[in-house]
Amino acid sequence: MIQKIIKKELNGYFNSPIAYIILIVFVGLSGWFFAQDLFLGGEADITGFVNITPILFLLLIPGICMRLIAEERTRGTIETLATLPLKDTEVIIGKWLSAFILILIGLCATLIFPLITIFLGNPDPGVIFTSYIGVILFALFFTAIGIFASALATSQIVAFVIGIFISFFFFILGKILFALPTSIVPILNYLSIDYHLNNIIRGIIDTRDIIYFLSLSFAFVYGAYYFYSRIKERILSATQWVLIIIVIVLLNIVSTRFFLRFDLTQGGIYSLSKATVKILHELPDNVVIRAYVTSKLPFPYNNRAQYVNDILGEYRLRSKGKIRFEHIDPSTPEQVMDAQRNGVLPLQFTEVKQGELGVKQGFMGLVFLFEDKREVIPVIEDFANLEYDITSRIKKLTEKSLKTIAFTTGHEEINLPENLLSKIGDRYVTQNINLKDTLNPKFDALVIAGPKSDFDTTETKKVLDYINKKIPVAILLDRFGINLDFFFAFPLRLSNLDSMLNKLGLTIEQGMIMDRNNEMLVLRSQRGMFIMQNYVPYPYFPKIMDLSKQNPITKDFEAVVLPFVSPVIGGEELARTSKVSWLRNSPQTLNPLDQQKFLPFPLPFDKQGPFNTISCLSGDKRVVVAGTSKFIDNQFLSGPGIALFMNILDWLTQDETLISIRSKAVNIRPLKEIAKGTKTFIQWLSPLLPVLIFVVVGVIRWQIRKGGKIPYEV
Repeated sequence: MIQKIIKKELNGYFNSPIAYIILIVFVGLSGWFFAQDLFLGGEADITGFVNITPILFLLLIPGICMRLIAEERTRGTIETLATLPLKDTEVIIGKWLSAFILILIGLCATLIFPLITIFLGNPDPGVIFTSYIGVILFALFFTAIGIFASALATSQIVAFVIGIFISFFFFILGKILFALPTSIVPILNYLSIDYHLNNIIRGIIDTRDIIYFLSLSFAFVYGAYYFYSRIKERILSATQWVLIIIVIVLLNIVSTRFFLRFDLTQGGIYSLSKATVKILHELPDNVVIRAYVTSKLPFPYNNRAQYVNDILGEYRLRSKGKIRFEHIDPSTPEQVMDAQRNGVLPLQFTEVKQGELGVKQGFMGLVFLFEDKREVIPVIEDFANLEYDITSRIKKLTEKSLKTIAFTTGHEEINLPENLLSKIGDRYVTQNINLKDTLNPKFDALVIAGPKSDFDTTETKKVLDYINKKIPVAILLDRFGINLDFFFAFPLRLSNLDSMLNKLGLTIEQGMIMDRNNEMLVLRSQRGMFIMQNYVPYPYFPKIMDLSKQNPITKDFEAVVLPFVSPVIGGEELARTSKVSWLRNSPQTLNPLDQQKFLPFPLPFDKQGPFNTISCLSGDKRVVVAGTSKFIDNQFLSGPGIALFMNILDWLTQDETLISIRSKAVNIRPLKEIAKGTKTFIQWLSPLLPVLIFVVVGVIRWQIRKGGKIPYEV
């Protein structure tokens, strides 16, 4: 009988314009936002669709569901329905599922969005799959709220208002937690949809989230059954209703203690990597991880604290007892002093208490103890790289000695940014050397990073001697000095370094690469009291997507930006520009707003790409050469740039265990380069094709009904 009710309700929807209007609005708006986000963000994902869908559901689903029970009352057919050989549960479930199926029909039309991302790039199939799972669970929950409101109300308008109100409560809850008292934040945070939906749409299927959606959906459907039964004078006992609520609450509490978690992202971004598990299995002795995390942290720190506990629990589980985990809540003065003595720094944040804003101090840091050694994460801030930060410190603690990286000085080399130096310091000992000195310090790898003046022949001979002695070397050279204050480039004369590279069979060409497949440049301008930001395509920031999948340095990257780079010839090619790149021998201006001199297109005498930008030599001579050092310059440093440089150091020192962990956290999935006309076509196709599907279906169905082949059902 449930199938017959579903069929009747769906016919009711599609025999009137309401279903078509709702579906057309849904797919049209979601398609528009999907396309806008796709090209503005430049990544192959469906984020725009996923972000707008909850808002659309909030407005549309109460409109779909308001008629389910309330219309029966308004039309006076509720008594007729009571006389039919139908169980109350069959009526409620059939009507609920009909609204849910209507939403699923709309979602089917949006499957064009993943197909577009596959055409334009290399999306993560796991994230797309779980995003649709999250959206479907969201729809299941909101349709349950909708039928509850319809059963509770006496008219469709009242049902719509009640449905909107209840749905909005769960929708907005996760967005206002920062303004609520800390004491009630954990409970309200768990009740909020954001807390559970955000986990699912990033690629994680967690039984806690599944139970949340299913149990609350059941609660509202049961509530609809309760109020519908009252209409038919079959009043359920209050005890039975309270018992259902208690069971649902207990089920959710138990699910937070005993749960399963499946990371469906490509490469397991949110799970411990094979490299981490290997390091844990090879630990020589027990490592203690002491987590100083304040309880009852305000939003959003409370969610981050939960993530820290989850990942540390996974470390303990996968280490087979070699990781001991201690959780300390620094609530007493002695515990606060102990945290600070161990190097954990306090956090300052605001909280709402008795209607007033106050400042509270808390802690969220980790201390690692092994034998008589200690490592610290003073404040956990970079959650995307948390696995790398934890594993690298465990590895550093348990290694007998650290390798040394030497950086040349005396030629106006790049001053490495503090955050990059901190990352290097987590893995290596660093030292600066001047090759003109007669001393011969010992080190495990040498880095020449962006010298602005040439080496003399004595220095280049020393570098070649190091290479011949099997000491690995990284050489990051710029063909031009850059002044972005005035958008001016000036050539650098590095003839002795060029001769040294030639002896290794390598060459960095003169000129600077421009590429239509590029990163945006942010231009800031003062407009009265305001600072305006403009994003413009910048061909001197080529987005490198043709990366070697055989070399550990680049195999886990989808793309990396190399600013102001020159071609590298010889050796094993690691990073090639796109086919729509070209080489500008003498850039006249770097200013994209200078329309007369800035020419973002190839000239007849420009050499056409693609070009290689990074090369390496392996075997007895271990050398990496890049046609730019700007990706580790403070002005242009980014997460992928840090990861690329750290991968280079690990490859040079032949310690590649952490490369896969580091690379997976910074992976981006850029779009392919497409013609402007194709881009415009896709921007219009995304909203219009799904709309057209429902328009055609509606017209065909109307024509059939007009011929009397589809009767009205009452």
